[in-house]
Amino acid sequence: MIQIASVGLICAVLSLTVRSYRPEFSVYISIACGLLLFAMIAAELEDIISYLYRLIDGAGSAGIYFPVLLKVLGIAYLTDFTAQICRDAKESGIASKVEMAGKILIFYAALPVFTSLIRMLEMLLNI
Repeated sequence: MIQIASVGLICAVLSLTVRSYRPEFSVYISIACGLLLFAMIAAELEDIISYLYRLIDGAGSAGIYFPVLLKVLGIAYLTDFTAQICRDAKESGIASKVEMAGKILIFYAALPVFTSLIRMLEMLLNI
């Protein structure tokens, strides 16, 4: 965690320093920092994903919802990362539109879960 905090602080100071001379490069520093931090936690993400797949294998029929959950989480994190970069570039309008698109994609990815829930409710009401 100390390494991640250090990289974040170094990138923030570097971005502030560069912003006074070349503001357009500040966005590139922000993107590079995000990618570097993602690379630093990639090994932990692999462990988390393999753990989730072990849970899926042991969950039986309930395991069909895990891939949807992973997809929704991926969309949410990618949308948030992209919107933050847009805000760093002083493009809050684009950031809002990226977030809206992410919400729509999350709803679309979750439709199978909603469909399954409605079918279960129909079966319960017909009994």
